[in-house]
Amino acid sequence: LLVADGVYDYGDGIMAAIDATVYGLVDDEPYYAGNVWSDGTVGSILTATPTTNTTYKVYAKDINGCENSKEVSVKLYDVPSITIKGEKTVCINEAASLLATGNCINYKWTEGPSSALYEPIVSAETTFEVVGEDSHGCTNKAYITVSPVEKPVLSTEGNTYACIGNDVTLTAQGAKSYEWELDETGELLSKASTLIVKMDQAKSIRLTGHRDNCSNTITIPLTVNMPPVIGIMGNTEICQGDMLQLTAT
Repeated sequence: LLVADGVYDYGDGIMAAIDATVYGLVDDEPYYAGNVWSDGTVGSILTATPTTNTTYKVYAKDINGCENSKEVSVKLYDVPSITIKGEKTVCINEAASLLATGNCINYKWTEGPSSALYEPIVSAETTFEVVGEDSHGCTNKAYITVSPVEKPVLSTEGNTYACIGNDVTLTAQGAKSYEWELDETGELLSKASTLIVKMDQAKSIRLTGHRDNCSNTITIPLTVNMPPVIGIMGNTEICQGDMLQLTAT
């Protein structure tokens, strides 16, 4: 009796180990006669790393001189494609957003969830690994290293007050890109580093700065100064040649 399974499916580069064993009976007890594979391998186990679909054949001969053979077909699948989408820096002690993509049906993050999305808290530089498995059971891995960065320290230059009707000019510092918003409504005012605001009333400005995928926000209150209330006292009706005297109050 020659035993060898029929069809084997393996991913590209996966080692195939095929076990073929010859059995017979001598005095009603089983014995092993040995076998030879089509590639010259001698023994019950053939170990190979096929690179294409391959058929292997094993030949056997028992002690009575009887011969037999059997074939197995190895079908080769490509390993699945897998990549990780996500930023390589994140604010220290905040969550990174890592998404595994490819033609896999299952994903498993090392020390993480069994899902495509992983949002780990990053407090030190860390390399994350994900294993993807396709419908044939073939697997592949992808890696990404994420580094934590400190939040940008924001500041502004310029007066935070002006007379009513005049402009306030503020220049942001401490980050690479900026967003100015009206704090009361969330209205986006500018994405430039310098903001000019006409002061028709007191208002609050929200400044967000971005650097290396890390953001910080500060709020700047702006005050408006009203003009002084003045009056003029004095006689505005005089005779020609008389002295006029007016007093500002």
